[in-house]
Amino acid sequence: MRLTIKQEKFCQEYLKCGNASEAYRKSYNAGKMATGTINTNAKTLLKNNPVAIRIEELRNRVEKKAFATFDQKRDLLWNLAIKCAQDDLENDKPKQAAAVVAALAELNKMDGDLATIKTEISGSLKVTHEEMLNQLK
Repeated sequence: MRLTIKQEKFCQEYLKCGNASEAYRKSYNAGKMATGTINTNAKTLLKNNPVAIRIEELRNRVEKKAFATFDQKRDLLWNLAIKCAQDDLENDKPKQAAAVVAALAELNKMDGDLATIKTEISGSLKVTHEEMLNQLK
């Protein structure tokens, strides 16, 4: 079953604000309605099967976009760490070691890896995870 234009707008507004009554006010001509009527109508819409399905579809889309963004951030940090480490190796002077350590620390936080690790940069710098976190402070 297709949704009306107002029902679709209600679904989108509900995801934006998380408040059914507010979403109802923004989607329907509710200017002269009593608050109780708005609340009742909003609850009824949330229980409407096609509306509930559409809200779930939209919610899943938003979550997928968030995961893509998370993956993009992780890839960007990883590429930054590799580029900085390669530049340091080519120049034989670890000028960007702190950037590598910071990027690796962020990657560890993103992955939930809080275990103590040892990272070797340009053959001489060994840093534990706790030391990485201290450098970020």
